[in-house]
Amino acid sequence: TKPVKDVKTVGWSGGRFKGYINMYGKKSAARYRLERSAFPAEYEDNPPENEKASNPKNRYGDELADSGKFKYTKRHIRGIFGVAWKAAGSRVSRHDLDCINPDLVDNWRGVPTYVLIAWDINGNIQKSWETRACLRDRWGKKDADIAIYEAAVEAEDRYVQVKTGKRPAKSRSPSVGLAQGHVRKQREKSLGMNRSSPSRSARTTRASKSPQRGTNTLEELRQEFLDNYLELLGVQEFADLDISERRDCVNAWKEEKALQFPA
Repeated sequence: TKPVKDVKTVGWSGGRFKGYINMYGKKSAARYRLERSAFPAEYEDNPPENEKASNPKNRYGDELADSGKFKYTKRHIRGIFGVAWKAAGSRVSRHDLDCINPDLVDNWRGVPTYVLIAWDINGNIQKSWETRACLRDRWGKKDADIAIYEAAVEAEDRYVQVKTGKRPAKSRSPSVGLAQGHVRKQREKSLGMNRSSPSRSARTTRASKSPQRGTNTLEELRQEFLDNYLELLGVQEFADLDISERRDCVNAWKEEKALQFPA
């Protein structure tokens, strides 16, 4: 079968809706859809079991601790890197976003959706396709649905920008996560729940040092970003990257910093 340019199947789903998660474009600026056909078509003959998104064994979000509670919580979520959902028509288009817009959808049963989540698994970043319910269980229905929609919008924007030449395609580099504001907010809420309420004197002392605290926060975020970036590329040090990869890393950090610390 002649391969279709710029599209590749990266996962599949069985059960009520048999479909294939198809990636359009480069991984760093991709759009995803859940479709009836795989690319290449041969994928359908023997789809990899480890890429079956509808199998709970392939989803970190479904793992349970001995207590029976989720093993990985909102604090383990480090990023959203893709949203795949059933398209509105036979052709993929930006209009498909209406299908997952919380302001327009009343019945979600007809909108199968998978979210590519980056998890912190024992200090290592691992990605898995998760269900909409996974994010709802951790963030709440309203916040999760909004984050999923905004992540999809952002992904569509990136895809179009690459196609029109307004954004360089970084095929070898991981993109900055989608809807990072939501991810950061939810993680901070989770970490905050584990801290005891500080005393008034502690809050006063901390407030008096706010400029230094802001500097530390930026530096900590930069180091955290770099650690995750190198982890995703599978290297130990920034020096291990070639010139092109270093440039991509710096540009990705500028995007992240602008998002987290707007001027």
